[in-house]
Amino acid sequence: MTETVPTARKDSTARRVVKYGVALIAVGLLAVTIWSQRESFAESLRRLGWRDLVLAAAAAAAALAASGLSWRASMIAVAPHHKLPLRESARVFFLSQIGKYVPGSVFPMLMQIELTRRHGISRTANAAGMLVAMLVGLVTSGLVGVGALTLVNREAVQTYWFVLIVLPIGVILLKPTILARFVTLLAKLLRRDVRLDPPEARHLLIAATWSLTSWLLFGLQAWIIAKDIASGGDVTYLQATGAFALAWLVGFLVVISPAGVGAREGVLVVAFSGSLTTAEGLAFAVVSRLVLTAVDGLAALLGAALRPHHPAGDDA
Repeated sequence: MTETVPTARKDSTARRVVKYGVALIAVGLLAVTIWSQRESFAESLRRLGWRDLVLAAAAAAAALAASGLSWRASMIAVAPHHKLPLRESARVFFLSQIGKYVPGSVFPMLMQIELTRRHGISRTANAAGMLVAMLVGLVTSGLVGVGALTLVNREAVQTYWFVLIVLPIGVILLKPTILARFVTLLAKLLRRDVRLDPPEARHLLIAATWSLTSWLLFGLQAWIIAKDIASGGDVTYLQATGAFALAWLVGFLVVISPAGVGAREGVLVVAFSGSLTTAEGLAFAVVSRLVLTAVDGLAALLGAALRPHHPAGDDA
């Protein structure tokens, strides 16, 4: 027992070194590409207007709020007797967004566990809720990305064909009875004792509806930025929405790169081909990331400003 823990820590450290090593390489290659096309890249940025940047940030903020409502519906699906108030849900979700920028992938879950503990939501229910929210996000992003780009840019779908395999698997896993079994099996593999009852289909439908809404709003953010950067000005909302959703999905699936660094930028360049040059595609990827990071930061500040609700009998 005493030898297992250090070994596990060494393995975890090794994985983290590899993961962030890949990220550094990806960022380095991206920087080299931008530098090689620096004049075109700078010209693309000069086309952006402050008014449109504010509008893009507003669309991203609305999309984040919709994502939070999807997460809340997913939590209700697995823990219907511990329904979080809307204000408290916003506080927990917005604060946990900063976890995306902290090394390691468990920080958002740890924050949510701590912040929801006072409401009687167990650690296993939290994990199950996050898993459901993740599956809903994967399926809806795939539907939006593949559906939109099939109509305007099939090359991107053909390039990232493996998404077509993941998508139906995700749809199958969202069937309530199969979802309950999947979570239970996954928990056993992780040596956790979890018995998840099949969630009500209506809660999953609500979660999926809010998730679809978030992708449409993220697409609006993408279109506002892309149409300014495009020298030809022929970027459509459908293309921007599909490109953003597919890029997020591929970035999520490429688990070796934190936050999809490098992978998402590559998808965006391919998905915008014919409408944006390579330099313009890279400029869009950089600006969009900056806008979303700023929105996440403001959301975290808002979450910190919301005073926690103390249930009756809680002395904290």
